[in-house]
Amino acid sequence: MRRLWLLALTPAALLVACGGAPTDQGAALGEARVQARQAAARRAPARPVIVLTATDAHLLTAHDQRAASIQAPQADLLETVALAPRLIWWRLAPSRMLRADVAEQLVRDAQRLSALQAQLSTLPEPHQGRAIALLTQTREFIEAQSRSGTVDRPALGAFIRRHRVLSDQLLRDAADLRIKALHAVVEPWWASLDPAARATLRAAVIGAPADREGHPQVQYLMHALGAAGEGQRILYREGGSVEQAVAAVDDLALSVDLGVEGYADPLHLRQAPTAPGARQVLEARDLRLK
Repeated sequence: MRRLWLLALTPAALLVACGGAPTDQGAALGEARVQARQAAARRAPARPVIVLTATDAHLLTAHDQRAASIQAPQADLLETVALAPRLIWWRLAPSRMLRADVAEQLVRDAQRLSALQAQLSTLPEPHQGRAIALLTQTREFIEAQSRSGTVDRPALGAFIRRHRVLSDQLLRDAADLRIKALHAVVEPWWASLDPAARATLRAAVIGAPADREGHPQVQYLMHALGAAGEGQRILYREGGSVEQAVAAVDDLALSVDLGVEGYADPLHLRQAPTAPGARQVLEARDLRLK
Protein backbone atom coordinates (compact mmCIF):
# COMPACT_ATOMS: atom_id res chain seq x y z
CA MET A 1 0.00 0.00 0.00
CA ARG A 2 2.84 2.37 0.84
CA ARG A 3 4.41 1.76 -2.56
CA LEU A 4 1.13 2.63 -4.28
CA TRP A 5 0.96 5.83 -2.23
CA LEU A 6 4.48 6.84 -3.22
CA LEU A 7 3.72 6.23 -6.87
CA ALA A 8 0.71 8.49 -6.56
CA LEU A 9 2.75 11.43 -5.30
CA THR A 10 2.86 14.47 -7.55
CA PRO A 11 6.23 15.63 -8.96
CA ALA A 12 6.17 18.53 -6.50
CA ALA A 13 5.61 16.19 -3.57
CA LEU A 14 8.43 13.96 -4.77
CA LEU A 15 10.78 16.96 -4.81
CA VAL A 16 9.79 17.87 -1.26
CA ALA A 17 10.31 14.25 -0.19
CA CYS A 18 13.78 14.38 -1.75
CA GLY A 19 14.71 17.32 0.43
CA GLY A 20 13.75 20.58 -1.24
CA ALA A 21 10.88 22.76 -2.40
CA PRO A 22 10.10 22.79 -6.15
CA THR A 23 11.48 26.29 -6.54
CA ASP A 24 14.70 25.29 -4.79
CA GLN A 25 15.18 22.35 -7.13
CA GLY A 26 14.36 24.47 -10.15
CA ALA A 27 16.90 27.08 -9.13
CA ALA A 28 19.46 24.35 -8.53
CA LEU A 29 18.87 22.88 -11.97
CA GLY A 30 19.15 26.33 -13.53
CA GLU A 31 22.45 26.95 -11.77
CA ALA A 32 23.65 23.49 -12.80
CA ARG A 33 22.84 24.30 -16.42
CA VAL A 34 24.83 27.53 -16.25
CA GLN A 35 27.78 25.77 -14.63
CA ALA A 36 27.69 22.94 -17.17
CA ARG A 37 27.72 25.46 -20.01
CA GLN A 38 30.67 27.32 -18.51
CA ALA A 39 32.59 24.09 -17.89
CA ALA A 40 31.95 22.95 -21.46
CA ALA A 41 33.34 26.23 -22.78
CA ARG A 42 36.47 25.83 -20.65
CA ARG A 43 37.00 22.30 -22.00
CA ALA A 44 36.45 23.36 -25.60
CA PRO A 45 39.40 22.83 -27.96
CA ALA A 46 41.70 25.85 -28.11
CA ARG A 47 41.10 27.94 -31.20
CA PRO A 48 42.72 31.19 -32.35
CA VAL A 49 40.76 34.27 -31.35
CA ILE A 50 41.09 37.90 -32.42
CA VAL A 51 39.75 40.40 -29.88
CA LEU A 52 39.31 44.05 -30.84
CA THR A 53 38.82 46.97 -28.48
CA ALA A 54 38.54 50.66 -29.33
CA THR A 55 42.31 51.04 -29.14
CA ASP A 56 43.95 47.61 -29.39
CA ALA A 57 43.88 44.30 -31.26
CA HIS A 58 44.75 40.97 -29.65
CA LEU A 59 45.51 37.60 -31.23
CA LEU A 60 45.42 34.63 -28.88
CA THR A 61 46.38 31.13 -30.00
CA ALA A 62 47.27 27.96 -28.14
CA HIS A 63 50.97 28.88 -28.29
CA ASP A 64 51.13 32.65 -28.65
CA GLN A 65 49.59 35.96 -27.66
CA ARG A 66 50.06 39.19 -29.59
CA ALA A 67 48.79 42.71 -29.10
CA ALA A 68 49.02 45.85 -31.18
CA SER A 69 47.62 49.36 -31.17
CA ILE A 70 44.96 50.16 -33.77
CA GLN A 71 44.54 53.79 -32.76
CA ALA A 72 44.06 56.40 -35.48
CA PRO A 73 44.29 59.85 -33.87
CA GLN A 74 43.33 61.66 -37.05
CA ALA A 75 40.17 59.57 -37.24
CA ASP A 76 39.28 60.60 -33.68
CA LEU A 77 39.75 64.24 -34.64
CA LEU A 78 37.58 63.92 -37.74
CA GLU A 79 34.79 62.20 -35.80
CA THR A 80 34.81 64.88 -33.10
CA VAL A 81 34.43 67.60 -35.73
CA ALA A 82 31.75 65.68 -37.63
CA LEU A 83 29.62 65.30 -34.50
CA ALA A 84 29.86 68.94 -33.39
CA PRO A 85 26.46 69.85 -34.93
CA ARG A 86 24.82 67.09 -32.88
CA LEU A 87 26.29 68.58 -29.72
CA ILE A 88 24.65 71.91 -30.52
CA TRP A 89 21.30 70.25 -31.29
CA TRP A 90 21.31 68.46 -27.92
CA ARG A 91 22.19 71.70 -26.17
CA LEU A 92 19.34 73.68 -27.71
CA ALA A 93 16.54 71.30 -28.69
CA PRO A 94 14.83 70.82 -25.28
CA SER A 95 14.13 74.57 -24.74
CA ARG A 96 12.41 77.45 -26.49
CA MET A 97 14.25 80.18 -24.66
CA LEU A 98 18.04 80.22 -24.36
CA ARG A 99 18.57 79.65 -20.66
CA ALA A 100 21.55 81.32 -18.99
CA ASP A 101 23.24 78.02 -18.15
CA VAL A 102 22.86 76.77 -21.73
CA ALA A 103 24.23 80.07 -23.07
CA GLU A 104 27.32 79.60 -20.88
CA GLN A 105 27.74 76.07 -22.15
CA LEU A 106 27.52 77.29 -25.75
CA VAL A 107 30.28 79.82 -25.08
CA ARG A 108 32.50 77.05 -23.77
CA ASP A 109 31.58 74.86 -26.76
CA ALA A 110 32.60 77.64 -29.15
CA GLN A 111 35.90 78.06 -27.31
CA ARG A 112 36.57 74.32 -27.54
CA LEU A 113 35.82 74.34 -31.26
CA SER A 114 38.24 77.23 -31.77
CA ALA A 115 40.95 75.36 -29.88
CA LEU A 116 40.20 72.23 -31.88
CA GLN A 117 40.64 74.06 -35.16
CA ALA A 118 44.32 74.59 -34.34
CA GLN A 119 44.78 70.81 -34.45
CA LEU A 120 43.30 70.48 -37.94
CA SER A 121 46.60 71.45 -39.57
CA THR A 122 47.74 67.85 -38.98
CA LEU A 123 45.04 66.58 -41.34
CA PRO A 124 45.71 66.03 -45.05
CA GLU A 125 43.41 67.37 -47.72
CA PRO A 126 40.55 67.06 -48.40
CA HIS A 127 39.96 66.10 -44.74
CA GLN A 128 41.35 69.40 -43.44
CA GLY A 129 39.22 71.60 -45.67
CA ARG A 130 36.02 69.73 -44.81
CA ALA A 131 36.75 69.85 -41.09
CA ILE A 132 37.54 73.59 -41.10
CA ALA A 133 34.36 74.36 -43.05
CA LEU A 134 32.15 72.43 -40.62
CA LEU A 135 33.79 73.90 -37.51
CA THR A 136 33.52 77.43 -38.87
CA GLN A 137 29.84 77.08 -39.77
CA THR A 138 29.05 75.46 -36.42
CA ARG A 139 30.65 78.33 -34.51
CA GLU A 140 28.74 80.84 -36.64
CA PHE A 141 25.47 79.08 -35.81
CA ILE A 142 26.31 79.13 -32.09
CA GLU A 143 26.97 82.89 -32.26
CA ALA A 144 23.69 83.52 -34.07
CA GLN A 145 21.69 81.55 -31.53
CA SER A 146 23.45 83.27 -28.63
CA ARG A 147 22.61 86.73 -30.04
CA SER A 148 18.93 85.91 -30.53
CA GLY A 149 18.34 84.69 -26.97
CA THR A 150 15.76 82.20 -28.24
CA VAL A 151 15.89 78.72 -29.71
CA ASP A 152 14.68 78.56 -33.28
CA ARG A 153 13.80 74.87 -33.53
CA PRO A 154 13.12 74.87 -37.30
CA ALA A 155 16.45 76.65 -37.88
CA LEU A 156 18.15 74.11 -35.62
CA GLY A 157 16.79 71.21 -37.67
CA ALA A 158 17.72 72.97 -40.90
CA PHE A 159 21.27 73.47 -39.58
CA ILE A 160 21.64 69.71 -39.03
CA ARG A 161 20.21 68.87 -42.46
CA ARG A 162 22.33 71.50 -44.24
CA HIS A 163 25.55 70.05 -42.87
CA ARG A 164 24.66 66.39 -42.99
CA VAL A 165 26.54 65.73 -46.23
CA LEU A 166 29.71 67.36 -44.93
CA SER A 167 29.41 65.59 -41.58
CA ASP A 168 28.83 62.22 -43.27
CA GLN A 169 31.91 62.77 -45.45
CA LEU A 170 34.05 63.39 -42.37
CA LEU A 171 32.65 60.29 -40.66
CA ARG A 172 33.45 58.23 -43.76
CA ASP A 173 36.99 59.64 -43.72
CA ALA A 174 37.31 58.64 -40.05
CA ALA A 175 36.03 55.12 -40.78
CA ASP A 176 38.51 54.80 -43.66
CA LEU A 177 41.46 55.72 -41.43
CA ARG A 178 40.38 53.34 -38.66
CA ILE A 179 39.83 50.43 -41.03
CA LYS A 180 43.26 50.98 -42.61
CA ALA A 181 44.90 50.93 -39.17
CA LEU A 182 43.00 47.78 -38.22
CA HIS A 183 43.74 45.93 -41.45
CA ALA A 184 47.44 46.79 -41.20
CA VAL A 185 47.52 44.76 -37.97
CA VAL A 186 45.12 41.91 -38.79
CA GLU A 187 46.41 41.07 -42.28
CA PRO A 188 49.93 39.92 -41.19
CA TRP A 189 48.41 38.02 -38.27
CA TRP A 190 46.16 36.17 -40.68
CA ALA A 191 49.09 35.43 -42.98
CA SER A 192 50.96 33.81 -40.06
CA LEU A 193 48.18 31.27 -39.40
CA ASP A 194 48.07 27.88 -41.10
CA PRO A 195 44.91 26.78 -42.97
CA ALA A 196 43.58 24.80 -40.00
CA ALA A 197 43.92 27.77 -37.66
CA ARG A 198 42.29 30.08 -40.19
CA ALA A 199 39.32 27.73 -40.49
CA THR A 200 38.68 27.70 -36.73
CA LEU A 201 39.52 31.35 -35.97
CA ARG A 202 36.85 33.32 -34.15
CA ALA A 203 36.70 37.02 -33.34
CA ALA A 204 35.21 39.29 -30.69
CA VAL A 205 34.65 43.03 -30.60
CA ILE A 206 34.39 44.78 -27.22
CA GLY A 207 32.31 47.93 -27.45
CA ALA A 208 29.59 50.04 -25.90
CA PRO A 209 25.90 49.00 -25.93
CA ALA A 210 24.93 51.99 -28.08
CA ASP A 211 27.50 51.04 -30.75
CA ARG A 212 26.32 47.47 -31.35
CA GLU A 213 24.29 48.17 -34.48
CA GLY A 214 26.62 48.31 -37.49
CA HIS A 215 29.81 48.54 -35.45
CA PRO A 216 32.67 49.31 -37.91
CA GLN A 217 34.97 46.64 -36.47
CA VAL A 218 32.24 44.02 -36.81
CA GLN A 219 31.66 45.16 -40.39
CA TYR A 220 35.37 44.84 -41.09
CA LEU A 221 35.55 41.33 -39.63
CA MET A 222 32.46 40.23 -41.57
CA HIS A 223 34.08 41.51 -44.77
CA ALA A 224 37.57 40.16 -44.05
CA LEU A 225 36.45 36.73 -42.85
CA GLY A 226 33.51 36.34 -45.21
CA ALA A 227 31.16 35.92 -42.25
CA ALA A 228 27.43 36.23 -42.72
CA GLY A 229 26.96 38.37 -39.62
CA GLU A 230 27.53 38.75 -35.92
CA GLY A 231 26.56 35.78 -33.78
CA GLN A 232 28.37 32.80 -35.30
CA ARG A 233 32.02 33.42 -36.07
CA ILE A 234 32.04 36.97 -34.74
CA LEU A 235 30.82 38.08 -31.32
CA TYR A 236 29.98 41.60 -30.16
CA ARG A 237 30.48 41.96 -26.42
CA GLU A 238 29.27 44.97 -24.46
CA GLY A 239 32.22 45.79 -22.21
CA GLY A 240 34.45 43.44 -20.27
CA SER A 241 38.05 42.30 -20.54
CA VAL A 242 39.91 40.49 -23.30
CA GLU A 243 39.88 37.32 -21.20
CA GLN A 244 36.10 37.53 -20.76
CA ALA A 245 35.70 38.06 -24.49
CA VAL A 246 37.73 34.91 -25.23
CA ALA A 247 35.56 32.91 -22.81
CA ALA A 248 32.45 34.29 -24.50
CA VAL A 249 33.79 33.26 -27.92
CA ASP A 250 34.33 29.70 -26.65
CA ASP A 251 30.77 29.67 -25.33
CA LEU A 252 29.49 31.04 -28.64
CA ALA A 253 31.20 28.27 -30.60
CA LEU A 254 29.49 25.61 -28.47
CA SER A 255 26.15 27.42 -28.73
CA VAL A 256 26.44 27.42 -32.51
CA ASP A 257 27.22 23.68 -32.45
CA LEU A 258 24.18 22.98 -30.27
CA GLY A 259 21.99 25.15 -32.47
CA VAL A 260 23.08 23.29 -35.61
CA GLU A 261 22.96 19.78 -34.14
CA GLY A 262 19.79 20.14 -32.12
CA TYR A 263 17.71 22.78 -33.87
CA ALA A 264 19.09 23.11 -37.40
CA ASP A 265 19.67 26.81 -36.63
CA PRO A 266 23.12 28.13 -35.67
CA LEU A 267 21.54 31.20 -34.07
CA HIS A 268 18.90 29.34 -32.04
CA LEU A 269 20.62 29.95 -28.71
CA ARG A 270 21.04 33.66 -29.43
CA GLN A 271 17.56 34.24 -28.05
CA ALA A 272 15.69 33.67 -24.81
CA PRO A 273 14.58 30.02 -24.40
CA THR A 274 10.92 31.01 -24.49
CA ALA A 275 11.29 33.41 -27.46
CA PRO A 276 9.93 30.96 -30.11
CA GLY A 277 6.95 30.13 -27.88
CA ALA A 278 6.25 33.81 -27.25
CA ARG A 279 6.19 34.49 -30.99
CA GLN A 280 3.72 31.65 -31.52
CA VAL A 281 1.48 32.87 -28.70
CA LEU A 282 1.43 36.44 -29.97
CA GLU A 283 0.78 35.35 -33.55
CA ALA A 284 -2.23 33.33 -32.36
CA ARG A 285 -3.74 36.04 -30.14
CA ASP A 286 -4.64 39.68 -30.51
CA LEU A 287 -3.28 41.31 -27.35
CA ARG A 288 -2.76 44.76 -28.81
CA LEU A 289 -3.66 47.55 -26.40
CA LYS A 290 -6.75 49.36 -27.55
